[in-house]
Amino acid sequence: MIERALKLRPRLNLFVAALGLLVGAAAAHADLGVIELNPTAKVAAGDPALLGDVATLSGAPALALASTVLRKAGIGTDVMEITTGDIRTALTARNANWGRLTLRGSVCEVRVGDAARRQATTKMRVDAAPITVDLTGPKTVRTRLAALVGRMFDVENEDLRVRFDERDSLLLNRPIGDGARVEIQPASSASSSRMAFVIWVYEGESLEPTSETIRVDVQVRRPVVIVKGDIRRGDAVTAGDVSVETRWMAPVGAAPITDAEQAVGMRARRKIVSGSVIRVDSVEPPIACERGDLVKVHCVSGGVVVKAWARAQAKARDGEMVELLMTGSEKSFQARMTGRGVAVMNLAG
Repeated sequence: MIERALKLRPRLNLFVAALGLLVGAAAAHADLGVIELNPTAKVAAGDPALLGDVATLSGAPALALASTVLRKAGIGTDVMEITTGDIRTALTARNANWGRLTLRGSVCEVRVGDAARRQATTKMRVDAAPITVDLTGPKTVRTRLAALVGRMFDVENEDLRVRFDERDSLLLNRPIGDGARVEIQPASSASSSRMAFVIWVYEGESLEPTSETIRVDVQVRRPVVIVKGDIRRGDAVTAGDVSVETRWMAPVGAAPITDAEQAVGMRARRKIVSGSVIRVDSVEPPIACERGDLVKVHCVSGGVVVKAWARAQAKARDGEMVELLMTGSEKSFQARMTGRGVAVMNLAG
């Protein structure tokens, strides 16, 4: 037995060395992506051709670009061609890092029609409207994906509704057994109502990658601040102008303000129509000082507060840092505006 082990030892060492080379090579290329343009593809009528529709993607840098829109079919278009030049132009517009990407292929003939991206079907949707997925039943790809979306938006499952495409049902309903492993990677940002995901299913040593990107419509329930009447551009938001309601909303555009106290005192950057949700980009802090204004600076150091006057070197809003210069001094300093004509500089620590 010992003799046999000694004879096998050189082979075992060779196997371990080869395995080490393979692992090292995989790690070295873990941050590289490959885009392989397919010769043919299908998109549903009215849908744009996305990178994930016309190409086989591998590697995180390529998968992250799966939702890139390459071209929209014109009315009456049955077939359109996507070239590597089209892909390069679209990805360059997204500031893709070509040092981490490899683009292969020539031309993809994209057929536009009633055929869905995965399989022909006469049904438009399994769900007529977004629904809350039951996570208490058997584990499936659907429940795993719904749980991931909830974590991305930091909401409980009862505050999340999703809608899946009928063409994805076969994969979404697949059970996750003890021997299966599922990996889901977002292929789009979490600031859109229609999100894209790439899904891999591992069973034993087999890998069954999906050839398309799963798309999910998302709605989130959360408290939002609503205006009771029109607020003109530049007007201050008062407590009487707003109320808080709980609404189901698609996560599109700038984040909504969820606390009335965060909105009160702010100035409207543009007209806000009655009944609208106040978003973080629709209001801004009021002007606290203009360039050249005298500002009363409260200098705090431990339990000691020293007050002095200084002149603002720039325009600043409430809560912003501003450069200030005291009369007779050549050295300016920074302090934070806290109300009209008042700034605080904390010297603690």
